[in-house]
Amino acid sequence: MRILSNDDIQKVLTAEECLDTLATAYRELSRGQGANRPRNHTYFPVKDDRWPGFGFRFKSQEGGNVSSGVWALRITSDMAGVETLPSGVQRRRLIPAAPGKRYVGLVTLYSLTTLEPLAILHDSFVQKMRVGATSALGIRELSREDATVAGMFGSGWQAEAHLETLLLVRPGIEEVRVYSPTPENRERFAATWSERTGRRIVPVSDRRDAVSGCQIVTCATAAMDPCFDGAWLDPGTHVTAITSPDGTATRRELDDTTFDRADRITVLSREQVHHDKQFDILWGCPPSRCPASRTW
Repeated sequence: MRILSNDDIQKVLTAEECLDTLATAYRELSRGQGANRPRNHTYFPVKDDRWPGFGFRFKSQEGGNVSSGVWALRITSDMAGVETLPSGVQRRRLIPAAPGKRYVGLVTLYSLTTLEPLAILHDSFVQKMRVGATSALGIRELSREDATVAGMFGSGWQAEAHLETLLLVRPGIEEVRVYSPTPENRERFAATWSERTGRRIVPVSDRRDAVSGCQIVTCATAAMDPCFDGAWLDPGTHVTAITSPDGTATRRELDDTTFDRADRITVLSREQVHHDKQFDILWGCPPSRCPASRTW
């Protein structure tokens, strides 16, 4: 059985390959050739004196598709909580509380034919790319093909994957305006990715500048509260968010106005929305706009 670290995976997994693999998996899921058990969070009343306000959380999810030949089980054993930044903004944080200041997240792959475990993978890098590529597939199918300006909320590891995959599916993007609540983080992010991509990646100090005039707006954050006012959106803007309430935490990236103004609401998983009781999507949603799975 292979054991692959995040470094091992990063050496071989490209954003292009991730996009293609996920497109196949989602296509098979829609045809009954795949399965995806909703993610489950269990919070347990065990605290760590080193991190006041943080507590134990266990997460699990699983699934597979026929053409891959494998079934995957992902688990994370976390110390989770909420921290307040110097700006006063709150965000969810996971503490690297394991020995060596590490996180504990593992994916085990099982053969669909021989049934045996084939590999154990560290989950961090593949998780980052999976989320970014999933958002990019939605952008490819639903956003304006002639988009040239995008807004990005977030300047961390998820934002990196979202920016990279965004530019793959919308290569006509000329400028990306980046907002995050910590100035040095957004400035560092913009400088790094301007050099890597050759595009104008611009840090902005006003949230509205990452929304108004943008044909695509992406939220890739650990935010607890909505990233922007939905009234700022121009008509026809495509909006992506990766955070919704999960039944135990009420954090969200989009406000009610954004949902109210949407012509179409598309979700990755109907089952996950109902399992998590994602009230931001479910409440007040008329039948004509009820979330539906996208067939890729």
